[in-house]
Amino acid sequence: MSDCRHTFPNGDVYCGAVDNDLPHGYGKYEWSDGSFYEGEWSEGVKHGTGKYKWASGSSYEGLWAEGCMHGIGTYVGSDNSEYHGSFVKDKKSGYGKKRYPNGDIYEGLWQNDLAENLGIYQWLNGDKFNGEWKQGKMHGHGTFVWHTGERYDGDWKSGLENGPGLFIWADGSAFYGFWEEGKKHGSGVWWRELDAAT
Repeated sequence: MSDCRHTFPNGDVYCGAVDNDLPHGYGKYEWSDGSFYEGEWSEGVKHGTGKYKWASGSSYEGLWAEGCMHGIGTYVGSDNSEYHGSFVKDKKSGYGKKRYPNGDIYEGLWQNDLAENLGIYQWLNGDKFNGEWKQGKMHGHGTFVWHTGERYDGDWKSGLENGPGLFIWADGSAFYGFWEEGKKHGSGVWWRELDAAT
């Protein structure tokens, strides 16, 4: 294994350790479009710890395996979004926290780049959901608290209240019953906060 600097006919440049004419060990590869990878290599592929920066301005710094983002790392998008957590073969999978361009934050479990299983989503306006997710949507059991003071604790399906649940308004009024596609459905029990003057 030796170190070298090589410029390719297309303008790409590699500087670092090589073995059998392939990047192997630590090195930096710069593509002609302005993107680059600096870190560990194994037989010509990104493997180990390293940083990749795309020509768009997006970047990833963390663990790699067989050329893919794989393990713990931080991805910063060109849109100013940021994710720190687990990746599996270039996809957000496992536990991680993402800050979206609009300031919203999701922290919890992921699968194939989507919120999955348990997680907390905090909207910039103060709304908050804590519960179960499926393919990026609220699905299962969870609690949604609005910044205006209302809250719903119950079942969800594809992002909407669906099944048994308790809704409490800011004035203390409440409804417990069944919901379907975000609307009250069937029987239920109402109660209201008593006026202190009565």
